[in-house]
Amino acid sequence: MAIQRKRQRFANDVEDNSSQIILPDDASENEDEDVDGDTLVPDDGHDSDLEALLSGKGERSRHKRLQKLVADKFRASVDNYPAENAIIEEVTCINFMCHSHLTVPLGPLINFIIGHNGSGKSAVLTALTVCLGTKATATNRAQSLKEFIKTGEESCMLSVKIKNHGSSSYKPELYGNSIIVERHFSRTGSSGFKIKNANGRQISTKRADLEDIIDAFQLQMDNPMNVLSQDMARQFLNSSTPSQKYKFFIDGTQLSALDADYHDVENSLEEAENKLELQRQNIEDHRKKWNEAYRKLEASNAIESVERKRDEAAAQWAWAQVEEQENVLSTIDARLVDQEAAIQQSEERAEEASRQYEAADERHKETERFLQSQRDEVAPLEEKHKEFDTQFKNRTTELKGILTQQRDLKSSIQGCRNTIKRLGNEVEQERKRQDAINGDEPARREEEIREAEARLEESKAAFQDHSRGFAPLDRKNLELNEKEQKLRPQLTAKREELRNQQNRVSQLKADRGNWMAAYDQKLPSLLKAIAQDTGFRRKPVGPIGRHVRLLKPEWSTILERQFGGMLNAFVVGSKADQNRLSHIMARVGLFPSIYIGQDVPLNTSGKEPADHLLTWIRVLKVDEPAALNQLIINQRIDQTVLCKDLNSEGSAIHRARPPNVHQIFTLRGAESRGDGWRLGYSSSGAEKTDPISAWRGPPRMQTDMASQVTMANEALNQISKELHELERQHQALQQACKEASQSLERHKRQNSNLKYESQRIEDEISEKKDALEELRPKAGLLESLYEQIETEKETLGINQTQFDEAQNTRDTLDADQRTLKTELDAVSRELDEAQRTIAKAGRKVQEKANDRAAKLRAKNAAVEAIDAAREVLEQVQADRDRQAQIVQDYISQATRVHSRVPVPQRETVESLERKFQELEKEVKRAQREVGGTREQLSEKVVEARRDLLQAEKGAKALEKLSEEFKRTLNERRSRLAKFRVLIADRAKITFTYLLSDRKFRGVLSIDSKSKQLDISVEPDMTTRGGEGRQTKTLSGGEKSFSTVCLLLSLWDAMGAPTRCLDEFDVFMDSVNRDISMKMIIGACRGSVSRQFIFITPQAMNNVSLGEDVKIIKMSDPERGQTTLTYGS
Repeated sequence: MAIQRKRQRFANDVEDNSSQIILPDDASENEDEDVDGDTLVPDDGHDSDLEALLSGKGERSRHKRLQKLVADKFRASVDNYPAENAIIEEVTCINFMCHSHLTVPLGPLINFIIGHNGSGKSAVLTALTVCLGTKATATNRAQSLKEFIKTGEESCMLSVKIKNHGSSSYKPELYGNSIIVERHFSRTGSSGFKIKNANGRQISTKRADLEDIIDAFQLQMDNPMNVLSQDMARQFLNSSTPSQKYKFFIDGTQLSALDADYHDVENSLEEAENKLELQRQNIEDHRKKWNEAYRKLEASNAIESVERKRDEAAAQWAWAQVEEQENVLSTIDARLVDQEAAIQQSEERAEEASRQYEAADERHKETERFLQSQRDEVAPLEEKHKEFDTQFKNRTTELKGILTQQRDLKSSIQGCRNTIKRLGNEVEQERKRQDAINGDEPARREEEIREAEARLEESKAAFQDHSRGFAPLDRKNLELNEKEQKLRPQLTAKREELRNQQNRVSQLKADRGNWMAAYDQKLPSLLKAIAQDTGFRRKPVGPIGRHVRLLKPEWSTILERQFGGMLNAFVVGSKADQNRLSHIMARVGLFPSIYIGQDVPLNTSGKEPADHLLTWIRVLKVDEPAALNQLIINQRIDQTVLCKDLNSEGSAIHRARPPNVHQIFTLRGAESRGDGWRLGYSSSGAEKTDPISAWRGPPRMQTDMASQVTMANEALNQISKELHELERQHQALQQACKEASQSLERHKRQNSNLKYESQRIEDEISEKKDALEELRPKAGLLESLYEQIETEKETLGINQTQFDEAQNTRDTLDADQRTLKTELDAVSRELDEAQRTIAKAGRKVQEKANDRAAKLRAKNAAVEAIDAAREVLEQVQADRDRQAQIVQDYISQATRVHSRVPVPQRETVESLERKFQELEKEVKRAQREVGGTREQLSEKVVEARRDLLQAEKGAKALEKLSEEFKRTLNERRSRLAKFRVLIADRAKITFTYLLSDRKFRGVLSIDSKSKQLDISVEPDMTTRGGEGRQTKTLSGGEKSFSTVCLLLSLWDAMGAPTRCLDEFDVFMDSVNRDISMKMIIGACRGSVSRQFIFITPQAMNNVSLGEDVKIIKMSDPERGQTTLTYGS
C-alpha cells in the first residue's frame, strides 16, 4: 500500500503540469529505501554480509558465502525475545464455525495449537485471517462470510488483540498498549469492523483504518506464504506446477507486488512524457498570445486625448452633484436655527410654570410638615392614653379580686373568734373542775406550760419575721448574679471587638497604596490573565470596587456592607465575553459575579430624589460607565437617601415617602461604630426597618485612606473606653454579688438558730405536758381543748395577716386608681384637642395638594411642549445629519473621480451627464476596436507574459522530475534483479541445508526468466547420481518433511512479523516429526522477535520445548463451551 501511495503522489505531480514542481532534496538519497516497508532480504541481522554478496563477483563465490551465512545462522545460539508490537495476543470466536465461544491466548514467539481432528484448530487460523480483513474465498473454506456462522446462530463475532508497545507502536496516544479488532457479520449479509483501544473503547469502524494498522505492522494475512492452510500446503507441494510454485514464491516474498509497482511507475512516466510534449506546444501558444496582447497595447495610445476629455467631464459632473446636495444642506441649517429659537421660547414658558409649581409644592410641603408635626405630637399622647387606660382597667380588675378575698377572710376571721371563745369557756369550766380535784401542783405546771407556750409564740414570730427577710436577700443575690452572667458575654464580645478593631487599624495602615489587599489573593492572577487574553470583544471592567471612589468616608461601613459581593464583580459587554471570562476564572480558581451591560451611561435625570437630599450615588465617583450602570440597576444607588440621624431626618423622610426614594440608610449613632438602619417599604407598601451591620473587612472602594485610619482609630478609642466601663461595672457587680452572698449566708445561719430555739421550746413544752399528764392522768380533755384553741388561733392569725395585707394592697390600689383616673382624663382631653387640630390641618393639606396638582399639570404641559419642540428639532437635526452624510458621501465619491474642480456656469447636473455619456460612448467605440481599455490591455500583456513564464517553468520542472524518476527506476530495477537472485540462491542453500538434517539431499531450482520453481528430493543421501526424485514419488512423511524444509527456506526470505502453518506433520512418522519439530523450533528461534503459529493434530509430549514455546490444547467443541485449556 505504501507503493500505491507513492505511485499516486507521482501521478498527481504529473497531472498538475501547470503548477511548479519542486524536486525534493533527498530524491536521490532515499531511492534505495525498501518500498512498503517489507524486508526483501533475510532478517538475520547480516546486512553488511548481504551488501558484500550483492557487490561480490562470480556465482561460485556468492554461493560459498551464502552457504557459510546460512550455516552460521542455524548453528548460532541466538537469544529470542518478543517484539514490542505487531504480535497477535489473543483470538476470540463467537458462533464461528464449530465454536460457540472460544478464546485463544497466544504467546509472543512460538505457538503450537494441538488437538484431535474436528476440534476446530484450523478455525482459529481462519478466524485470525478473516477478522483482519481477508476475504472468505481466500481461506478456501467458504464462499461468503455467512457460511462461517455456526449452525443455528444468526450472527458471528471475531476479535483479534494486537500488541502495541514500543517506540514504533501505532498511534499509542489513541490506542494504548493493545489494539482490538472486531469483525461482526450475520446471515442477512451485514458485515462491519470495530477497532477498539486497550480499554475496549471504540475508536473507528472504517476498513481503511484497519488497512492502515495492518500496513503499519506488515501483518500480510492475505499472503499465501505467510498463512499456509492445509489445502494450500498440499497444493503448494503436490498439486501445483512449477509455474504455480514460482507464483507462490514470488507473491509470498512480495517481489511480484514490487515488480507490479515498478511497472505502474513506468506507465506513469510514459504519461508524463506525453504531457511534457503537450506542455511544449502550449509554450508556443502562450508566446503567440503575449505578442498579440503587446501589439494591441501599442495601438491603444491613439484614444488617450478623448479619455482626458471624458475624465474632465466626469469630474465636473461629479462635483456638480456635490454642489446640489450642499444647497439642500444649507436649507436644512436654516430650519434648524428657527426650531432652536422656538425651543428657547418654550423653555422660558416652562421655567415660569416650574416656578409656580415649586411655590405651590413648597406650600403643600409646609402644610404636610405641620400635619406631620401634629401627628408626631399626637402619637405620644395616644400611646400614653393607651397605657393609662390599660393600667386603669388592670387596677380595677385587681381591686375586684381583693374585695372578694376580703369578704371571704372576714367570714373566716369571725368564725375563728367564735370558736376560740366557745373553747375558752369549756377550758375554764374544765379547769375549775380539776382544781377542785388536785390542788395547786397541776395549776403551777399549767402556768409553766403557758409561759413556755408564750415564749414559743414569740420565738415563732421572730422566726417568721426573720424568714420574711430571706426572699429579698435571695432575690437580690439572684438579680446580681444574673446581671453578672449577662455582663460576661458582653465583656467577652467587647474584648473580641477591640482585637478585631486593632487588627483592622493595623491592616489599614499596612494596606496603604495597595488596593488589591482588600480582595482575594488570586485577583492579580485573574487580572493578568484578562490582560493577556486578546479574544474579548470589549475588555472586562472589574473588580467594580476598583472603579468606585467614596467621597464621604463616614458612610464606608454601611455602603460596603450593602454592596456585598458586587464590588468584587466584573462587567462585560456580551454573552460571549461572559463565557470567555468564566473560563479564565475557572482556570485561576476565582469566581466573582459577572454582569452583562453596556458602557453607555444611563440617564437618571428625573428619576432621582430632590437635590437637597444626600443620596448613595452622590457620595460616589465612578470612573467606568459600565460599572455605574450595574450599580444603578442592581443596587438602586440613584434612589437611596443617606441620613445621619434616624429619629429626626430619617424617620420623617420615611413617613413622607418623597418621590423617587426607594430606601433610606441611616447611621445608628456614634456609639454604634458603623452600624446603621435601612428604612424601606414592603411589597404591600408598609413601612419596615431593618438593621445594617457594619463592614469589618478592609475597604474595597477607593477612598481617603488617612480618613479611614482616623475613623478606625476613633472607633478603637471608643471601644477601649466602653471596655473599661464594662470592666468597671463587672468588678462592681462581682463585689456586690460577693456581699449579697455573704448577707444571705448570715441570714441562713440566723434563721437556723431561730428555728432551733423554737424546736427547743417545743421540746420543753412537750416534756412539761408529759409531766402534767403523769400528775393528772385524766387531764386529756383540757389538753385537747388547748390544742383546738391553738389551732384556731393560728388560723385566726393567718387570716388576719392575709386580711391586713389585702387591705394594704387595696389602699394602695385605690390611691393609684384615683391618680390614674385624673391623668387619664387629662390625656383624653389633650388627645381630643390634638385630633381636632389634625383634622383641620388635613383639610388644609388637601387644599394645597389640589392647587399643587393643578400647577403640576401646567408644568407638565409646558415640559411636554418643550419635548415636542425638541422632537421636531431632533428630526430636523437628523435630517441635517443625514444630508451632511449624503454630502460627505457625494464628496467621497467625487474625490475618487477627481479632486474638486469648479463647475462651469450655466452647466447643470443633467447637461454635464449628457456630455460625459457622449464622450464615454466615443471612448468605448475606440476601445472595442483595439479590444479594451489601456489598463485592461496592460493587464492582458502582464497575464500573457506570466502564463508564458509559468508554462516554461512547469515544463522544465516536469522534464527534470521525469528524468529523475527514470534514473531512480532504473537503479531500482537493477537492485530488484540482484535481490531476486540473492533471495533465490539463499532459499536454495537453506533448503539443501535443512534437508541434510535427515540425511536427505535435494535441489530447489528457481528460474526467474521462465518463472518456474521446482524441487527434487532424494531421501537416501548415499544414492549417487541424479537430481533426486519428484515429490509425487515421496512417502507421506517425506512429503511433509520436504514441505517444512521448503517453507522454512522461503520464510527465511520474508519479513512479515507473524507466520502461520496448518497441519504440517499430518503425514509424518514419529522420526520425521521429531526431526522436523526440532528443525522448526530452531529455525523459529533464529528468526528473532517473529511470532509463529503452528497447527498440528499430534501431541507434543516427545518434543523438547523451551520458555519461548507455548502449547495451546484444543478441546473437542461442545455446546455452551466458554473456556479453553492450554499449557505452555
